[in-house]
Amino acid sequence: MAGPPSGSQGTQQLVPSTNAHRSYYLISFWLESTIYGMYFFLFAGTVLIFRRKKATDRSASIITMVGNSLMFGLSTFHNGVIVYQMVAAYALQKDSSLIAPVDYLRNFDNWSVYAYAIVLPLVTWTGDILVIYRCWIVWQRNNWVLLVPCILLLASFATSSINVWWFRHKDSISRVVMKHLFRTTFPLNVAQNVITTGLISYRIWKQHRMSQQVGVQLVSSSLTLYTVLRIIIESASIYTFEQVLMIILFFTTHPAIVIVQHASIPSTGIVFVLIAVRTHVAKHNIETTRFSRSVFPVWLAEDEESDRSHHERSSAAPLTISSAVDHRLELSTPNRDSASGQAKIASSQV
Repeated sequence: MAGPPSGSQGTQQLVPSTNAHRSYYLISFWLESTIYGMYFFLFAGTVLIFRRKKATDRSASIITMVGNSLMFGLSTFHNGVIVYQMVAAYALQKDSSLIAPVDYLRNFDNWSVYAYAIVLPLVTWTGDILVIYRCWIVWQRNNWVLLVPCILLLASFATSSINVWWFRHKDSISRVVMKHLFRTTFPLNVAQNVITTGLISYRIWKQHRMSQQVGVQLVSSSLTLYTVLRIIIESASIYTFEQVLMIILFFTTHPAIVIVQHASIPSTGIVFVLIAVRTHVAKHNIETTRFSRSVFPVWLAEDEESDRSHHERSSAAPLTISSAVDHRLELSTPNRDSASGQAKIASSQV
């Protein structure tokens, strides 16, 4: 989950680099607002995609849509908070010294600063829960597969909750102990993201291997399982890159970490809406392709034919891989004795 906000080190260390900190906070506010602007339009696109689905498809996507809405709401709230922070810190301070704005922005007794410390882990927790849920669906609700991700999630709950509590009770736990606790936060985030993304990617890759083993060949399509795999990995890499960058900045005690931390609030939400928007766009950029024997993950599909039973389908099924928020996984495998015979390997739908 979200790591310790940069203010956890105290204001005493700011004096030698006051000007740098003043600049970094202004840059972080500007960058977060800019990313939020992009997030706003991407989220609006996701809502339109969701509304255009049939009622049965919307019910299958409701959990992901609720999670996306929660992250967007938190990001919207914090984007408003930073406007208040910037005005309060740089324009409304009675103290005219150069260090006054920095002292204000690193004082967790101020509600707006403490709100930042709360929003940061809430956004990341929501994202981790969504990706774990998606992984659970992709793996046909196999609870054992999620054992390690859930343990990491609980560890993140514990560490980040202690961090948030300590920011207003700094005398309760020594700084030496908290320093070690802070150092575990970012690595937990990276491990969580890499493992869950790896599990989802492996599942998709395994489907592709299964299709090759039974002789399934795609006639023509620009949207293959590898395309879906690339979209998922590329989107997830945004979050991973931010977390790795924060690890480097945190362990080198560089004050620029505040820039990445503020940017991570809207960009974490972007990761999830970006998958939905990119797969939806990819679907509408290709012509409907048919092939005699199909194997594809319809948990990424929003095509109206995904609701039909395999007994009602002909052996020529359309390949449409679309919104990642549908969370359904289904494989159709040809019967080796009959070209038209198909056996359902697995299916799950929320």
